Order: sequence, then structure tokens, then C-alpha cells
Amino acid sequence: MAWLEKPRELRTEMRVRSKASACIHFGALAIQGRVVDLARDSVCVRADLPFERGGLVGALVHVDLRFDACSARFALSGRVLRVDSPAGSIAIEFDFVPEGFSGFVQDELLAAVAHDSLPRMILVDSSGGRRSSIASAFRSAGCEVAEASTPLEAISYLGGSRFELNLIAVVDTVPEAVAEELRAFLLDAHPGAHMVSIGRSAAHRAPAASWLCSTSGLDDLQVRVERVMTAHGSRRRSTLSAA
Repeated sequence: MAWLEKPRELRTEMRVRSKASACIHFGALAIQGRVVDLARDSVCVRADLPFERGGLVGALVHVDLRFDACSARFALSGRVLRVDSPAGSIAIEFDFVPEGFSGFVQDELLAAVAHDSLPRMILVDSSGGRRSSIASAFRSAGCEVAEASTPLEAISYLGGSRFELNLIAVVDTVPEAVAEELRAFLLDAHPGAHMVSIGRSAAHRAPAASWLCSTSGLDDLQVRVERVMTAHGSRRRSTLSAA
């Protein structure tokens, strides 16, 4: 594989929150982690770090990246810029990048712009009729909605998505006990998501950020969904960030 020296003008870049795993190699150490964000000149990785803050700064490391939503894999090398052991993050600036990497990241950046054009959610409900009604209300409120009837279907969809979804909605028909476990599991796996719980009770239920009562009838469903979207707008996180 051809290796290209990284142009100076790429050292300050827009960053994209790509879903990818990373393995950082330093001597005999192989540190497994997840990508926090990525640019054509650098990467930030979250991992369990076996060293103290600053202990690896300046060291030459090799990084293997593997992206969740496609078969793309890249082997890169660079220098450690920052280490934050309490937060479990390590930032690496690449000295050299493999041929095709810059183009791949550019495609990720463009895809992230399209992803951020609308809030996106997955709705999990085993009742097809109600799922369709709720999904329609969220679409009318300006949200792109993927529908799932089972927890496994939802987990598979989220695992294969190119970027993290903004909202996750789980209805108690999954059934209720399973729905509660699913919400906790998905919030642990996707901590940045806005969790919406939907059920028979009128009371807000933890750990959801928003609550919709499924027994209030459909006459005001659109109004209640738009309130959820308004609340979500105040906390919506972009897939892009400035370097």
C-alpha cells in the first residue's frame, strides 16, 4: 500500500463522529477502543488506558481503524497529542496516512452533513398499527423514522447505522419489562441518544428523556410529538464538529 505524507493544510480539519473501532499499538500494547471523532489528520479514541495522563504524549503509535457500517479498514501511524486517563480518551495526530484515507474521510464528512439535515430516530413497537401512527406523527414533525418490531431488529439497525441516531423511542408493548431493559441497554450503548418512552402510564419514566402516553388517544398525538421534538432540539448534537 502506498503511503502519503500528510499535507500541512490538513492539520486543522472538520471532525466527524464516525462509528468505528480502533486498536492502538504501542510496543507490545494493543489498546482497544472506540472512535470519538475523526479528521483527515487525526483521531480521538475512547478506551481503557493502562497509563497515566501525559505518559504517552509524543510517542509514535500505530492505529488500526475499522468502520461499523462498511468494510473499510485503515492502518495509520502518528504521534500522541493528548492523553486524558480519567476520561479514557487519547488524541493522535497522523504523520502519514494510507492512500484513499483522505477521500474516505471526506465522504464521511459529506454523509454527516446529510445525516444532520434531519433529526433521525428508531421507533420500537411490536404493535404495527400504533407504530405506524406514532411514526407518521414524528415524520410530520420533521423526523426521519426507522421502524422496528423487536429489540433484536432495533439493536441490529443501530449497530449497522453509519452514524448515531438522534432519538430512540421504545413502546411498552415490547413487552413492558423487556422495554425497560431495552431502554437501559440502548442508552448504555448509545449514551448521546434522546430516549423517548411510550406507554400506558401518564407518568414520566426513568431513564427516558421524554415520555409519551399511548392511551391519551390520537387526537392530540401530533401536538405531543411536536413537544418531544422541541425538547430534542435543545439538546440535539451535530455529527460534525470543528477541530
